[in-house]
Amino acid sequence: AMSYLPCAAARLLLRSQTQSASQPTGYDIAKRAHDNNAGYGGERFHSQMDLYDAKGSRVVSYELTTFNREHTKDGEGMTRSLVRFDGPPDTKGTALLTYEEPGGDERRWLYLSETRRVKQLGSGSKSASLKGSEASYEDMAVETLDKYSYRLLGVHRLGKRLTWKVESKPKFADSGYSRKVTYYDKERGYPLKVEYYDRANRQRKVMLVKGYTQVKGKLRPGLSQITNIQTKRMFTHAQLQRR
Repeated sequence: AMSYLPCAAARLLLRSQTQSASQPTGYDIAKRAHDNNAGYGGERFHSQMDLYDAKGSRVVSYELTTFNREHTKDGEGMTRSLVRFDGPPDTKGTALLTYEEPGGDERRWLYLSETRRVKQLGSGSKSASLKGSEASYEDMAVETLDKYSYRLLGVHRLGKRLTWKVESKPKFADSGYSRKVTYYDKERGYPLKVEYYDRANRQRKVMLVKGYTQVKGKLRPGLSQITNIQTKRMFTHAQLQRR
């Protein structure tokens, strides 16, 4: 009996170590999603952004053209993003240019077609609303891995899919969020749902991501839907065409 207990303990320890080694970390899961989308070089796509009030009525619909450009083959260098408003007529020509660098450093300029002036937005603008929508400038930025710290919260069933539930906390200043919780499809690696928590750690928004399709070997979402839990307003962003 005396020799059995150490052997049993050793087996339990070995089993625990094996299970731990086979389970990815939160960073591993986020990196897999990042790597699946990195390396595209450049892309252009047309989309439609719709804003809804708390009663579910559509308030306004915007037509957008977005240009993204990676400056290294693995996507870890500076990334540039240009979002141009093509409609309705009173917003046509308005554009947002973002330079995103590793570590969360970013520079952002906004061109307003109605005044024909360009202004550089300060770092404190991250949480500001884009055209009165539920999307902030921070939400529209191209994210780099090292902007956040990650923690795996476990496995969660989301509809018919099993997901990895991962918490990410910003390491950069002036974020509008204390943390985000992302649900990554366990089999395919892409995000299906994101919960956003404000600086008081209250859930502010939830985003659902649907309709993934292959574009040049990369999975791209067809529809993103953000609902503000606190105001009940909603924002949808539908991809219409990619190149």
